[in-house]
Amino acid sequence: MIGVSLNKKNTPTDEELNPKQEEDAERLAQKIFDNIKNESKEAQNEPTTTLALALLKEKARTREIDDRLEDMKKENSLLRVFASSGITIASFTHELDSLNARLGNRFDQLKILINSYYDMDQESRLTVQDFKNPFKRIEMLKRDDERVKNWIKYSLRTIRKDKRKRVKINIRTYLENLREDWTATLGERQVVLNISVNEPNLSLRAYEIDLDCIFNNLIINSADAFKRAGFSGNRGINISAEAISGKISFHYRDTGPGLSKDIQNPQDIFRPTFTTKTNNLGEEIGTGLGMWLIEKTIEEYGGKAILGQEEGFGLIMELKA
Repeated sequence: MIGVSLNKKNTPTDEELNPKQEEDAERLAQKIFDNIKNESKEAQNEPTTTLALALLKEKARTREIDDRLEDMKKENSLLRVFASSGITIASFTHELDSLNARLGNRFDQLKILINSYYDMDQESRLTVQDFKNPFKRIEMLKRDDERVKNWIKYSLRTIRKDKRKRVKINIRTYLENLREDWTATLGERQVVLNISVNEPNLSLRAYEIDLDCIFNNLIINSADAFKRAGFSGNRGINISAEAISGKISFHYRDTGPGLSKDIQNPQDIFRPTFTTKTNNLGEEIGTGLGMWLIEKTIEEYGGKAILGQEEGFGLIMELKA
């Protein structure tokens, strides 16, 4: 066999090999390794054989590390989305409490209304007040059921297994689904969500739950900002996306009051546990995790978040395509 030096300086790194060369080298190493059993012990000690074994061991170790890193990324993504789901529920506690209060004895109340309505004469039924009309109450119950249905749909969609797989995601389709999922909840707050993606085939290889983590937290922040004391303008959210120099640039903007005047350094919003959300007593009620989760998720994709300068709140997010 031909002697080969094992000096590390003479061994090319993965970065110095293109995929075809790396594949050929691994195939050759495997071939040499397979022939070891048929060779003498002296031949097995040849430098070429040793190099082949070293290459195969290094490849196995690298794959193991890559697998572990991939598993860690999946776990981190899952933890982020669970944290994001918790933030969502916390932000809409009032709505959920209101629903919960009405679900308990609603059919008992409906039964009373029906019996009362049944005892009325025709003229009284025509002039009965809405809150005493069982058919009006049924319409209210249907709306409540639709809201519960939307919350269950949101919860189930958040943890769907296929959302935890790294796949090629069509950005327009994703944002259209996002808008549909939020339509009912935002509609109750008179908030309109608009999307704009000019390129129909614009796509990103990603975990869908990571995109959920980004946009759900942004939407929650906007919904809360619209309720801020003193704000009475239009309630709109606009999300656009485009490809720029090998990256996908998302532009998020709302028409709300913008960042709180109490924030001296805008970059502080990305710090964990930093919040300006308070209740009527001045007590902090925000988790301070939303924007931090957004920034960490964007960093996972080699991107960055840039605060916009326009009216309202704006954020430009660049993710590697």
